[in-house]
Amino acid sequence: PLIVEDDDGGGLLAVGMGLGKTLAILALVLRDKLLAKKHGYPSSKPFRTLVIGAPALFSVWQAQIETHFKKGALSMVQHSESKEPEKALVHSNADIIFVTYQRIQLDMKQHLPSDALR
Repeated sequence: PLIVEDDDGGGLLAVGMGLGKTLAILALVLRDKLLAKKHGYPSSKPFRTLVIGAPALFSVWQAQIETHFKKGALSMVQHSESKEPEKALVHSNADIIFVTYQRIQLDMKQHLPSDALR
């Protein structure tokens, strides 16, 4: 596997299908959440991870959470295709925000100046 990290967070994991990428990332998210809590990260401020993927992967990630983690250890919400998804996200305490490529495109068109996009 290839994992690239810097001091500001973020990274990349690239391995073949079926080798546990989803589970590895979920374990990393939980570890970071627990470390943040241990080191005094304010509980009033959500500690979130953004995952960008195809719509069909949301159910895969959800199933992995339900299968491999204790209830309540990790939570995930999908940044939906609705007209005002930001309101739902602002009020969510989910650990993982799952976003589709299509949602990213819509948000870019909506929030960036038209001359910034091709």
